[in-house]
Amino acid sequence: MVLDTCDILTQEVENQRMQSPGSKGNILIVEDDRELALLTSAFLKQEGYEVDVVYSGEKVAEIISKKEYDVLVLDWMLPGKEGVDIIKEYRETGGIRGIIMVTGNRKVDDIERGIDSGADDYLTKPFSMKELSARVRALQRRPLTYRGNVIQVDDISMDIKTHVVKNGEEEIHLFPREFSLLKFLMSNPGTVFSPENLLNHVWEAESDATPDSIRTNIRRIRQKISKPGQACILVNVHGVGYKVESQRS
Repeated sequence: MVLDTCDILTQEVENQRMQSPGSKGNILIVEDDRELALLTSAFLKQEGYEVDVVYSGEKVAEIISKKEYDVLVLDWMLPGKEGVDIIKEYRETGGIRGIIMVTGNRKVDDIERGIDSGADDYLTKPFSMKELSARVRALQRRPLTYRGNVIQVDDISMDIKTHVVKNGEEEIHLFPREFSLLKFLMSNPGTVFSPENLLNHVWEAESDATPDSIRTNIRRIRQKISKPGQACILVNVHGVGYKVESQRS
């Protein structure tokens, strides 16, 4: 049963509904701002997704235990339970689906806390619906390799809790900024980011870093994570930017 706008305003999500033929995927929106939730839901439905909406954090664990979602879009500040706590619990119980955290807080430390809890991406309010849709598509292209605190692309694994990076069994030492940069790119595989985009996402707003800083860090990361004769997952898209992409056919 598809929930229309009136239904959403008066009841929680119906877990028995199955994905309709031709749907791009199932998305769960957890947002206590009902107007924003409805606008987001309507836009994503127009894009071809099946969308469920819930307005508090208390019942999310039960909902996602009964129905498989491709992407979860969670507000940070929720009645009942904060989004960051929902994410932690989901990852700790083996959840591997893509998560976008939505927050009105632009503090770098808080955003990092959300990513470290297991979110794959974040959006700060107000955000563009088209950007949300693009982030959803990027997560759907991502290989489902999230295991607890670990994200992995080919032989490169990264434990976002312990900050341990490995190529196979060989541990790699990255400086904090290199780690943050690689973590962001590995969390968004297949998506190309310009140096300017990466500055906005990874560097603090007050930093005096430049696009050359990005290029220098990218070069150092590639040297560290690649073995002789091994194709590097960190790809330079000439004239555009950088992305992480599996090199296995």
